[in-house]
Amino acid sequence: MPTLPHVAALLVGRASRRPPGELADAVAEVAREAWEAGDVALLLATHEQTELVPMPRTGRSGARQQAVAVDDGPAGRCFTRGESVVEGGTTWVPVTHRGDRLGVLVVEAEVEPLAGDLAALVDAVALHLAADRGYSDGVEVVRRTQEMAVGAELLGSIVPPLTYTDDRVALAAVMEPSYASGGDALDHAVEGEVLRAMILDATGHGFAASLVSAVGVAAYRSARRSGEDLLGAWTVMDRFVGDTGGDDRYATALLVELHLGTGRLTWLSAGHPAPVVVRAGGAVEVLEGDAAPPLGTGLGGAPDLAEEYLEPGDVLVLHTDGITEARGLDGRMLGLDGFLVVLRDELARGGLLAEKLRRIRLDLLARDDAWLSDDATVLLVEWSG
Repeated sequence: MPTLPHVAALLVGRASRRPPGELADAVAEVAREAWEAGDVALLLATHEQTELVPMPRTGRSGARQQAVAVDDGPAGRCFTRGESVVEGGTTWVPVTHRGDRLGVLVVEAEVEPLAGDLAALVDAVALHLAADRGYSDGVEVVRRTQEMAVGAELLGSIVPPLTYTDDRVALAAVMEPSYASGGDALDHAVEGEVLRAMILDATGHGFAASLVSAVGVAAYRSARRSGEDLLGAWTVMDRFVGDTGGDDRYATALLVELHLGTGRLTWLSAGHPAPVVVRAGGAVEVLEGDAAPPLGTGLGGAPDLAEEYLEPGDVLVLHTDGITEARGLDGRMLGLDGFLVVLRDELARGGLLAEKLRRIRLDLLARDDAWLSDDATVLLVEWSG
């Protein structure tokens, strides 16, 4: 039987020589050889993270009919808790890449695989899934439950993964509606000791708004990679959003930098809702600062840099107004206070940051399905200290 390094190496060698769509076949072959496994399934999470859908295997069909609910059964427990689950002769293992919850690997074998061997195999699976996104539509098609609008397709192709973790920080984001054209977008990157992030909200809806958002992300990314500071990035974004949007198109934006060694947070706003900090003890603070006009308006006035310090366990919250302007069935807005109540209650519960955000999304949906009729984006950053 292959030992720990051999299992991962065997999969890498097999999968690299086959089309991306046959990754599940390669995984099943390696599991059979390593542990005489019977049934093996690679379950991928839908974009809504409500279902786990088997990645198709050669000669098999009906993957959608075999989907399992995230909130039910051992596969769901594995996904939501981020922990392996063993029942009888079956093992469920979370498949993640830098915190991005991609799905669950299910291995049914008479001899339980060693945890180290299985972890090595799952790491190799996650790396292949992350890399294969640029070579095939297979994974993306499996994760979708409905047709995606062109504007949403555009934004989906440029925004980074919505989850990231390392020993110092955890980041999780949600953008809704996932399949419709909207004006919300975000970006983030970790370089050394600094996490840089941005959230943006272009006016209007549809493809025109998505185009302005895409330009805003590209301008921010270009400025960041050129070594610009926060004010420099704002200047580049303001110019290009203005060139793209025209007289009736502009965007609000919030740019932040978090020093991961000290917890020092600097930020600026271009007409965007202020950032919020949920302290480790449960206190909620709306950070104060002077905002500049929205990007692309030509109204001038550079934003002021604001500063705050996070303590270990604090969660930084960036959001668009689609969250606070959501209306319940009684016609009343959720408002900032209502959102902060939901936020504080869910963050106080245990679990992964990404799972807490998934629960927040479900909580808001349960209050009013119409929440998804407008753009709503939330980005959470938890600093470990």
